[in-house]
Amino acid sequence: MGLSNDTDSQPKCSPQARGPPQMKNGEEQLLVLFDGDCPICSREITMYKKMDVRRRIDWIDVNEGGDKFTATGVTRASALRRFHALSPDGAVLVGIDGFQALWSLLPKTRYLAKFFSSKYARRIAYPFYELFAAARWFLRRGRVATTILHKNTTGSVKPRCLIAEDTE
Repeated sequence: MGLSNDTDSQPKCSPQARGPPQMKNGEEQLLVLFDGDCPICSREITMYKKMDVRRRIDWIDVNEGGDKFTATGVTRASALRRFHALSPDGAVLVGIDGFQALWSLLPKTRYLAKFFSSKYARRIAYPFYELFAAARWFLRRGRVATTILHKNTTGSVKPRCLIAEDTE
């Protein structure tokens, strides 16, 4: 079954879909969903995690998130296609909106959040982000659409990576 085009629109999520805001250090958390199997995404998230010294962000790899990810109400296919963040009130922030929320919490990237709050900057950034997201999705799907085989230590060949995004 192929992916429907509903992943191209911003998902609807009620505040109750996520449950009560997560608290850490007495502050409500931004919940960030990311594709841990994407090398670009993983490097970027690692950089952001190092900047998150106040631990105001809860990070979920959509490939390993389990129940915590399921509780967000965001489909895995949608989360793999575009960057998603959930605000403490449960609002789903996709693409540039999600990055802006993330950047606003990190001291070294607050200037980016402020810059992208301008409607002119957003008008320029939005199509570039969409182009990047589409290219990344295309490359990712090409990488995982087929089983990649490798030899393990016993000499037998085992599948290394097989993800069936088309089943959602």
